[in-house]
Amino acid sequence: MKNLVSLTLPGIFLFLFNPVLSPSMQAQSYGPLLTDSVKFRVNMAYMVSNGTFNPSADTMLMKSFQINDSLPTPMQRIDSSYIYELTFLLTTGVVYSYQYSIHHSDTIIPEKADGLTRLIRVSDTLMTVINYYNNFNPATIPVTFNCDLYYQIKAGHFVPLVDYLDVAGNFNNGGAYDVLYPKSKDSIYTVTLFLDTALYNNPVLQFKFRFNGADSTEELQGDSNRIYLLHDTIGNSLNIYSCWYNNIDPGIPALPIVYNVSIQDSLIAKKILTGIYTYEDYNLKPEGKSIYKWYRTDSIGGALTLIQDTSLNYTVDSVADVGKYLVFEVTPVTFDNVVGLPVSVYTKSKIAGVGINDPAGLIAKIYPNPVKDILFIEPLQDIDRIELLNMAGQNLRSMNNQKSGKIEININNLPTGIYFLQIFGKDSAYGTYKIIVIR
Repeated sequence: MKNLVSLTLPGIFLFLFNPVLSPSMQAQSYGPLLTDSVKFRVNMAYMVSNGTFNPSADTMLMKSFQINDSLPTPMQRIDSSYIYELTFLLTTGVVYSYQYSIHHSDTIIPEKADGLTRLIRVSDTLMTVINYYNNFNPATIPVTFNCDLYYQIKAGHFVPLVDYLDVAGNFNNGGAYDVLYPKSKDSIYTVTLFLDTALYNNPVLQFKFRFNGADSTEELQGDSNRIYLLHDTIGNSLNIYSCWYNNIDPGIPALPIVYNVSIQDSLIAKKILTGIYTYEDYNLKPEGKSIYKWYRTDSIGGALTLIQDTSLNYTVDSVADVGKYLVFEVTPVTFDNVVGLPVSVYTKSKIAGVGINDPAGLIAKIYPNPVKDILFIEPLQDIDRIELLNMAGQNLRSMNNQKSGKIEININNLPTGIYFLQIFGKDSAYGTYKIIVIR
């Protein structure tokens, strides 16, 4: 989170009850496998005052669905207070689900008897997680953040069970701990934070949502922070902020877009060039017959001469194109003929009569993506090395000296998720491709 007003708040991280995670979603790791001590504390003062908990007769229990799923662990009372604590050694960067319960006579009563559970992502510093049983504390300001990821999930930008969403703001030192989780199987992700009442003195919350805790994936890039004005909850007027991630609402009509437009192959006479691009439509309409055009020009920004308007591919003319720049232009069109705005790209150097590598070109063609079984790689030049990495940067597979021909990588044994393919060519050329594996 950038350019935020700094507020001093207690080191308290509180999380809304959220749906129990499936085994594949539990304990997701996004970094090196380091461990740190995490102290969990639950304040039972309000439960004592309303008769829900009797410290003389009842016992507090805590269960983590990754650590002690079968048997909850008793918590220790701190002196004569109504605060109970338990410490675990947990893995940094991993998301854990947990739940408190009361052992009353022969009955174990989970908080929020609807079967929901708390979640937390472990930081790389010592953490003390303070909760209020049943999330009830009239001395704090509960604020609920709801963010709808419907478009990002459908478009493949956010992969449930692999990616996570956090909120970063001036109320939590830039985020990384306040992780949102889906309501049931919905695309709406949510978290309720319990903020210090001192915020009423400066009630403007500034924040943005991010993927995987990284500023590079922060929404609304280049735009202002989201703003929410806190108010008192007297009369059950709740503080609830709801939005679409990146303000992309598929229900609002929008034009299709293209990006990552480039020209691949070598800028050589008689070579076949291919225009490539990424198509998206915020209304989730599939691509129809997009419009492709090729131009030649004497200079970047100069007058364009149309030379082809029928294909992604263009064969370089050994006479007319030499010494000229070529331009590829694509206009996105949906299946029902909604036309977007054209986007074009120039070759970064002029066409030569002999081989000159295109610095903007790709090293290889990668398909299909998303992929289920076999990933195909078609080298566009000699390949020195290929590496398949997971999101933690671990090298899962390497291949050396791939000079020509189609390359096949079997990914049957990889779980659903996002991976990165790094392809290294000669003369320090390389390319990185984001690969989505689905099952």
